[in-house]
Amino acid sequence: TNISTGEEVAIKLECIKTRHPQLHIESRFYKMMQGG
Repeated sequence: TNISTGEEVAIKLECIKTRHPQLHIESRFYKMMQGG
């Protein structure tokens, strides 16, 4: 829960040793979908 707004949030983690990291790609995709 966001302590400032009370809004529920989700956190996605990825192992630092992952051979093919995806979170940075997903982050860009979500920003693009939001118009930013």
